Amino acid sequence: MLPLLDPKNDYIFKRLFAQSPELLSDLINSIRYDQPPITITDILNPNISGEDLHAKEIVLDVLAKDGFGVQYNIEIQVRKQTYWGERSLYYSSRLISEQLESGQSYREMKHVICIHLLDFDLFPEHPEQASWRFELRDQHIPDVVLTKAQQIDILELDKADRLQLAPTALKNWVDLFEHWQEQHIMAQLTHTPVMTVLQSLEQMSQTKEERLRALARERAVWDYNTDIITAREEGREEGREEGIQAMQTLLRTLIEARFGQPLPDWVLSRLRAATPEQLQQWGVSLTQAQRLEDIFEG
Repeated sequence: MLPLLDPKNDYIFKRLFAQSPELLSDLINSIRYDQPPITITDILNPNISGEDLHAKEIVLDVLAKDGFGVQYNIEIQVRKQTYWGERSLYYSSRLISEQLESGQSYREMKHVICIHLLDFDLFPEHPEQASWRFELRDQHIPDVVLTKAQQIDILELDKADRLQLAPTALKNWVDLFEHWQEQHIMAQLTHTPVMTVLQSLEQMSQTKEERLRALARERAVWDYNTDIITAREEGREEGREEGIQAMQTLLRTLIEARFGQPLPDWVLSRLRAATPEQLQQWGVSLTQAQRLEDIFEG
């Protein structure tokens, strides 16, 4: 049996949820557990084109709406981008602005809720909190809300895993995204929708076409991170260290997916200490490696 593909690969993520409104509904309700439950009725962008698969600068998202017309934009990200907050605000605002045509009333505008699952700490200065919601509220009297038409929900997956959430639906979702390769943890899942997604992931992982598509998507993200590092080295951008960390994270994901097991400490140490040139070389070596040691030889 081939190792499971990474559900944090945005192609895999979209394949798992874009054809299953009931599973997407449960994921949303688990993240927004303090809100009335919703039912997704339509997936607005179910297809993935070849152009999307190889695009470097986009994240494959799932755009959906519920029975009241509220739009939900759900995406998963493993790379922390510069100006991440501004990017999130821009895309949510665009979804709002695209709703109305000339002559339509603002009363017809539906709420837009963006949900981001992040495999990095967006707010490391707050280690005690992993779930966030941003709305337009007054600075001095937070109970006063200007409008709920624009909301951004964020779940920091790694932090949520470290905080060991209570055994709820949300914890099961976090366990799936963070420990999909650890059979002893997957065997403890109790939430039926999560178990259903795991079964779908197992089936997809045994399909050659799906594995090739997932690898193509990983490669596009890898190339994008390489471009960022090159640009920063040439002085066109700041933050070279951020790009290196992104490459380390991505290479770790690729190696784990290739060999189907968590990496030993000696590999993690080498990745942390690697130069951009070494990371690029190891990425090339991975395509031919038959064992872990083959990646790092020479």
